[in-house]
Amino acid sequence: MKTLIFMVICLVQVMHTLAQTQMQLDKNNINASLSNHGTFFNNLMNVSSGYEIPKGSGNHTLYSMSFLMSGFETDSSLHVACSNYTNYDLFPGPISNNYNSSDYLLKYTSSMWKITREQVNYHVANYTSTGYVPDPAVTNWPGNGNTAEGIAEQLAPYVDTNHDLIYNPMDGDYPYFQGDLAVYIIMNDEVQQHMNTGGTALGIEVHALFYQYASTDDEINNTTFLNAKIFNRRDTNYVHFRFGLFMDTDIGNPFDDYIGSDSVRSLAFAYNGDNNDEGIFGQPGYGTNPPAFGVKMLNEAAGAVTYYNTSGFPVAPVTPLDHYTYLSAMWNGSLFMNNGTTPTSFAYSGNPYTSSGWNEVTEGNLTGDRRLII
Repeated sequence: MKTLIFMVICLVQVMHTLAQTQMQLDKNNINASLSNHGTFFNNLMNVSSGYEIPKGSGNHTLYSMSFLMSGFETDSSLHVACSNYTNYDLFPGPISNNYNSSDYLLKYTSSMWKITREQVNYHVANYTSTGYVPDPAVTNWPGNGNTAEGIAEQLAPYVDTNHDLIYNPMDGDYPYFQGDLAVYIIMNDEVQQHMNTGGTALGIEVHALFYQYASTDDEINNTTFLNAKIFNRRDTNYVHFRFGLFMDTDIGNPFDDYIGSDSVRSLAFAYNGDNNDEGIFGQPGYGTNPPAFGVKMLNEAAGAVTYYNTSGFPVAPVTPLDHYTYLSAMWNGSLFMNNGTTPTSFAYSGNPYTSSGWNEVTEGNLTGDRRLII
């Protein structure tokens, strides 16, 4: 039923307003839409699927992906930051003590920085040349924050050639990142009221680096990588902190899909329910032998893979506690049940290709529009 797995690696009372910014990551076989509020791979221009593969085909495997984070303060109060579609719990910019300063608004209203390997290589080769002017992508890299405004001194990573801890391209400093094309995004969860959950902010700062390699290797050419870092910039201590990715997976036609997981590979995946993906909503469809889509954790073992449906059960999370429950591999107060008998943290961990083990095919489920959480 599958031929290839595509992996993604692993208001308001203030004047600071949300500026929706979108950038495209399109260095390889994928055209991915990115934005600055914790929801990604959704096209803000027309609120549509934003993970096109192959690039230029009009077909997509994702409608959107977003970050889910939750934890209990030591006094047992629950804090969350879980963006979802156009309802956001994350907002542009780093943690600060003055979100309305002119300097903050100038630098972080977008809070997205796009950089290419070619731009950096050119800078390294020419920064000592007479009359050289660095590319704005190099100059504007957010290496340092204004500590007078409560912003962390060190933000985006960079190569500090003279080790003075000050990002200065004319000293030969340059952005440090992986890939041939990358987008660096800095967000926080406290500048505005949470739009999705309505929950209490964590006071966290999230740094997300999305990147791609141009490669003749099909697996790399069909992969988008993500490096996510979460900083607790406040004095609050959290226990049982959870981090997850929410994915609205749509393999072309969204209404005939299944999902599954592989705990050994730390992998969550979605696939078409039959061998023909029909066109819908202007997409031509993948046709016969449609691909699968997967998300794999690289440097951490996945703790759980859960899911819910757009209609029926399991139901979508609504409250902060709902989100925490899903991040703890539970639904309706208990773990998912493998074949209805054995508690498990990994939904449908059998092999759909060989129709062995516990999977949606052997379970006899109807295909549908699934939501995945890893």
